[in-house]
Amino acid sequence: MFRLPFALVALILLPGCELLTGLLNGGSGMLETRTSSVQSQDGIATIDVDVSGESAFQLTATSGQLLAVEAVNAPDGSQPLYWDDWSGVNSLTSAVWLEGKDTVLNWPVRQADGNLSDGTWTVDVAVVDDQGYYTDDQVDVVLKLKDDSDLSTGTVNARIVYADGLKQDSVVTAGVQDAVTRWAEIWAPYGINLETSYEDSSFSTDQPFPGEGSEQAEVSSGANGSEITVLITETIDGSTDYYGIAGGIPGTLDYTDHALVIVSWLTNAGGDGEFSDDDIRLFGETLAHEVGHYMGLFHPVETTFDYWDALDDTDDCGGQSACESALGDNLMFPYPVCDWTSCTPQDQLTSQQAGVNQRYTGTL
Repeated sequence: MFRLPFALVALILLPGCELLTGLLNGGSGMLETRTSSVQSQDGIATIDVDVSGESAFQLTATSGQLLAVEAVNAPDGSQPLYWDDWSGVNSLTSAVWLEGKDTVLNWPVRQADGNLSDGTWTVDVAVVDDQGYYTDDQVDVVLKLKDDSDLSTGTVNARIVYADGLKQDSVVTAGVQDAVTRWAEIWAPYGINLETSYEDSSFSTDQPFPGEGSEQAEVSSGANGSEITVLITETIDGSTDYYGIAGGIPGTLDYTDHALVIVSWLTNAGGDGEFSDDDIRLFGETLAHEVGHYMGLFHPVETTFDYWDALDDTDDCGGQSACESALGDNLMFPYPVCDWTSCTPQDQLTSQQAGVNQRYTGTL
């Protein structure tokens, strides 16, 4: 989820509670939003997802207790996702990790997960207290369903929000716009069109990690329900140790304090605070990388070189040298690969990585 500078690397649905809240058009697809509340029973909230022609759905669940997806059950009775299958060294979705009082699932994640067949899908969400025991609580649910017949092309809408005063800084705004151009160039060969809007704000120029800031739900609340919010800050967590960080893998299209990507312009500009051509390239790669996380992509290999993503066409390499050789030009590699004079361009995606991005519910 982090992109680090190179120098740092050595249920039952309650009757009448479902509500259609909106339809949004974007690109060739349409996005439908449904909301509901579900009471868990014996620690499991079972959420129904009625599918009729849609190609993907995103479930965002929130509660006063810890949440994680236990299983996805298809209309034919099969179970294409069970949490324990992804508790080892390969990562498919952070939804199965018991990390907080919300969880986000985008389904399907990969082409290998199959198509979203018509009928009633169910998602079992575990509700767990702070002591690690199953418990019962109300779970609030936002479902977004994508009706998009073409999963080889799509448009992503990114809402760029400048933290306090940065929109008035010509160095920052010129750098961001040039980096966004680079970001769009990276995505174009993989069938993803990038549309951006820009906003000013009074939010702090130093932001904690997503979910830890008092302003962050307010940041995301300005989105229209189909956008990914990218907050441009000066620093993250009080330092320039991080190029950027995403609020989830995947992140939600709903309005929560995790519903954003945070990127530090200063870290991407380097120690002199000015953007060289190489800095702009790196900045654009950072934006594409972090939003790639938000759309469901993991690093193909983690910096310990013993954990990998769930995709078959990203090399399960071992060791720093072998992984830099095999994957160093991949957009989702966990750190820039540099020598004393330059850094390797990181703009490549595999077919399956591109497929994950296309299946993200916000790619329309």
